[in-house]
Amino acid sequence: MRYVSLHSAERVASVLAVVAGAWLVPKQSSWLALVTSVGLAHYALSVFYSKKQIAQVCSQPFSGALFAALLVCGVALFWYGFPLIILFGFHHVFNEVYLLNRSLKLREGPENAGLRTASIILNLMLYFATVRSYPELQFMNHAFLFVGVAVACGVFLFALARVGKMLAPSQWVDCCVFEIVGIVLLAVSFYYRINVYHVVLYHCIFWGVYPLQKMARQKSGETGRYIGLNIAAVLIAFVFSPRSFVHPLRIPGVGWDALFRFASTTHILMSLGLSTAHPAWITRWFLGRQRQAVARST
Repeated sequence: MRYVSLHSAERVASVLAVVAGAWLVPKQSSWLALVTSVGLAHYALSVFYSKKQIAQVCSQPFSGALFAALLVCGVALFWYGFPLIILFGFHHVFNEVYLLNRSLKLREGPENAGLRTASIILNLMLYFATVRSYPELQFMNHAFLFVGVAVACGVFLFALARVGKMLAPSQWVDCCVFEIVGIVLLAVSFYYRINVYHVVLYHCIFWGVYPLQKMARQKSGETGRYIGLNIAAVLIAFVFSPRSFVHPLRIPGVGWDALFRFASTTHILMSLGLSTAHPAWITRWFLGRQRQAVARST
């Protein structure tokens, strides 16, 4: 009997990869250059591999106009300096919680919806409590965050118990591994400052690994091509980073940070129109019910 699914193993392995990266690259400037290069490569390849979805969304006047509005909104959020730490937090949590539906494939019902909602609330509380030291989050009372985590844990456990009869052993692990890791990271945050770059790197590693199992079942060579493109994209991005070994191509730190924030904000807003790892009422606006159901089943 299998107690840990590949999905859960990928999540834990991605966290451990971030820990290893932070330990192996202790110099802050090099660490930031590495993470932002990985992030920019991830954003670029997400567009490359979403060409079909972009064409589908833009083929309909209504969804195409909404998608264009998302891009404009992304530019506006960047222009007015909306905190990336907040925006990426919601992107990260929604992606993780709704992606789990593909792995569990539970029957839709009030119990499943309740677990999903409880998971979103708990993980948002855990996220903001873990990165609480950011100046942009000073409006959030720390005591409120810690109490919120405790209350949300109770609600989550209650919701998990309600769907327990429908779960196999590995699905129990799938349902709570993200939350367990989040609690561990919250404890670590009292001794080591966890910031948005750690979350970005985890996001990029996990979403970089996640498609491999599907590609392995497709035509031969696709997996190797995908890995090669990822490595090449990271190297190309790093060449333009402030720590680049090609001095004439270096983008100064301020410009590089602005590029990363702009690309991150745009990526997050675009994903609302392209990814099914979001609430159904959002994806329905762009994909429609029929295409939404097909996308969620793959």
